[in-house]
Amino acid sequence: MSTVQLLLYYFFFQNLTLVFGLGLVPVLGGRQDYRFHKLDFWFAILFMAIAVMLTWGLNWLIVGLLGFGFLRTMLFVLVIALMIHAFDRLAGKLSQRTAESVRIMTGPINASCAVMGLVVLVSGGNLGLLDSLIAALGAVLGFGAALLMHSGIMRRMELEWLPRHFRGLPFALISLGLVSLVFMSISSLLVPGM
Repeated sequence: MSTVQLLLYYFFFQNLTLVFGLGLVPVLGGRQDYRFHKLDFWFAILFMAIAVMLTWGLNWLIVGLLGFGFLRTMLFVLVIALMIHAFDRLAGKLSQRTAESVRIMTGPINASCAVMGLVVLVSGGNLGLLDSLIAALGAVLGFGAALLMHSGIMRRMELEWLPRHFRGLPFALISLGLVSLVFMSISSLLVPGM
C-alpha cells in the first residue's frame, strides 16, 4: 500500500470515531458544552504520535523479540497512563494556566480511549515505524475531522429551534450519523476500490 493509500485508509475506513466509536465520550458522555477546538486537535496529534512511537518500539521489543504477546494490552495501557502523567507534570512545571489547559485536553483523550484504540489498531497492522506514523496521522486526522464536523453541526444547531425531545444526546447521535454519511460518500468517491 502506498503512503497516500495508507493515509486515506486510516482516515476513512479505520476512522476511530465513526467506525470504532472511539473518541465519543466528550461528545456523548454528558458534556453537552464540549467543543473540539483546534488546540485540542494539535494536542491530540502530538499525544497520539508520541504514543504510537513508544508503543511501536515496545511492541517490537516485547512481542516481536521476546515473544510475550500476552503483555501487549497491559503494556499499552501503562505507556498511555505514564504519558498522561508526564504531560501533566511537565505542564505543571510551566505554569498553572498551562497545567489546567493540559488537564482539560488530556481528560477527553484519556476518557475516550481513542489513544488506546489507535495504538492497538496500528500495532495489529504489522507496519514499520514510518508506516505506523503515517497510519496514526491518517487516523488522527480522521478523528479530528469527524469531531470538528460534529462540533460545527452542534454549534450551528444551537442557533436553530429544535423540539425539546431532540435536544442533547438524540441530536448528537443524529449529527454523528450525518457526519458518517459525509465520510462514507467522500470515501466512496475518492477510493472506489478499497
